[in-house]
Amino acid sequence: MKERILVTGGTGYIGSHTVVELQNSGYDVVIVDNLSNSSADVVDNIEKVSGIRPAFEKLDCLDLEGMDKLFTKYPGIKGIIHFAASKAVGESVQKPLLYYRNNLVSLINLLELMPKHGVEGIIFSSSCTVYGQPDVLPVTEEAPIKKAESPYGNTKQINEEIIRDTVASGSPINAIMLRYFNPIGAHPTALIGELPNGVPQNLLPYVTQTAMGIREKLSVFGDDYDTPDGSCIRDYIYVVDLAKAHVIAMDRILNNKQKEKDMIQILKGMKDRFSDDVKKYDYIIDSAKNVFSKYGFEKIITPVVEATELFERGVGEETDVVSKEMYTFLDKGDRSITLRPEGTAGIVRAYLQSGLHKSDPVVKWFYFGPMYRYEAPQKGRYREFHQVGTETFGIRNPLIDAEIIKMGCEFLEKTGIENLIVEINSLGNTESRKRYTDDLRKFIESKLDKLCHNCKTRYTKNPLRVLDCKSESCQEQYKDAPLLIDYLDEESKKYYEETKAYLDKLNVNYVENHRLVRGLDYYSDTVFEIKSENLGAQSTVLAGGRYDKLLTILGDVDVPGIGFAAGMERIALLLDENNIKKESKAVYVTYFEETKDYALEVISKLRESDIKVAFEYETKSFKAQMKKAGKLDSKYVIIIGEEERQEKKLVLKNFETGNQEKLDIDKVIERVNEDV
Repeated sequence: MKERILVTGGTGYIGSHTVVELQNSGYDVVIVDNLSNSSADVVDNIEKVSGIRPAFEKLDCLDLEGMDKLFTKYPGIKGIIHFAASKAVGESVQKPLLYYRNNLVSLINLLELMPKHGVEGIIFSSSCTVYGQPDVLPVTEEAPIKKAESPYGNTKQINEEIIRDTVASGSPINAIMLRYFNPIGAHPTALIGELPNGVPQNLLPYVTQTAMGIREKLSVFGDDYDTPDGSCIRDYIYVVDLAKAHVIAMDRILNNKQKEKDMIQILKGMKDRFSDDVKKYDYIIDSAKNVFSKYGFEKIITPVVEATELFERGVGEETDVVSKEMYTFLDKGDRSITLRPEGTAGIVRAYLQSGLHKSDPVVKWFYFGPMYRYEAPQKGRYREFHQVGTETFGIRNPLIDAEIIKMGCEFLEKTGIENLIVEINSLGNTESRKRYTDDLRKFIESKLDKLCHNCKTRYTKNPLRVLDCKSESCQEQYKDAPLLIDYLDEESKKYYEETKAYLDKLNVNYVENHRLVRGLDYYSDTVFEIKSENLGAQSTVLAGGRYDKLLTILGDVDVPGIGFAAGMERIALLLDENNIKKESKAVYVTYFEETKDYALEVISKLRESDIKVAFEYETKSFKAQMKKAGKLDSKYVIIIGEEERQEKKLVLKNFETGNQEKLDIDKVIERVNEDV
């Protein structure tokens, strides 16, 4: 069975045929249709044709909440074919607002929900109406888009623009837009075809209904076309061929084949970062260095690739990270190696391998760099992502736990992130968790038939992690589950209470969340998450906890540890660009052909004085050079004419005030450095 596909308007004419062809190609299909122009009986006929009954939900795509729940009900939808729309040209002229609401909002809802639910691509059913009255026939993709001649046609044009802008914004989705017109015919079985509700808006069903006597007559308009007999010649496309084209388009999206010519494209889930993105990342790293160094942390750099066993033992074989999400492969020496999915395990390995636990067990390190997880891309989450984090070894004391949480808050506040929420919990020690796990498993056992597949798996392997499930229906089942806090022994309770007391002394506002367990197996005692109200549902920005047994697991060394990690992509989403220190704009140097040699001498001296310089490599007119300086938003422009060359002077012009003066180069350097 191939991937699961959502077909909106799947009981309609083209939609129903496309569902059949998707099923014939091995796809699992879910249909959404409000039945405004079709019948639910079509689902029965689709089953008769293909032998497979597709899932069907009577639902309007305008219902954002309903569509959100649908994606949750049918997890794993990888692609959407979007047919659902009002489509009658004449009606659109009479009811333009209905068409704009139905056709635009339905698409916007889908595009908003796709990243959230890991949907990879969308096929949009567009129309050749975007070409208007073409200048040349036959129409090709090179034909110009013309002003729409109806609200219906305009919705297709606007929707195409919405899709282009969404993809261009960096949203982790792919899209193909199919433009066509005049589909006709029916499936060879005659079980599905074109049977609209009410009066047909297309020619062929009107013709057939007239022939059957359902319609009184058929009126033909026009007898002066540029044809031998003056009648209109129309081209048609067989609906089954059109349906197969949609399947091919979906194949191309899911197999990442929709490339322009032979251009090699970035891998799905990865992202190029430049310009403003890089400035944000640099700002985050600088903020981290500034805060962490005050707490006595030093930077560590570890390899991106580690032995797979490190993560299997350290992170836990039963975690989603290890079982589903790691990039693991054999190297040329037939060794299993993995691109690191998180930072802690590798840093623990470095600590143990260096023997620091023998000589100087107390170590404070911070790190930043790329991590890799093969999971569904969404806003602020990519398959290659970046983390900044800290690890502390050799200290088990509630004060360090509180201080680490305080430092995490200070770091985020340093970047300018506001409205922070600190959530804490205690997982207790091994004995406490064992007693709790036994009772939790008994509780879950009575709920198994109502739980998702992941929770059923976790029930047998690691029941504690069911509490971390993101399914709303599962969380509803767990609302009366026992709480780990009630199972803590005296030592764990004392440690937790002292940690909270230190947080109070350090003026850290926090809330207790006794269902907070974190996603990795190595945590014990203190766990915490720092969230931002400004990030929506996926609100966690920084998270971590204590892992006193991890070093025992990896190196049979009894050394405690605690740390946290923060996703740089998440932080970048929250950054106010006004808070980021603006880079000084380059001084722009203008010159003429006869003064080029002197200009190069000046440029070298400016750069030796750490002044950023921009200039044109090819001599251009003075007007063109000044225009370029304005585009670069340069505060200062240096003008080098023949007189300046002979006098060994420079004209320094302030672009903001318009003032200019002739100065020695040393004075220019002094003036610019004072300002920049």
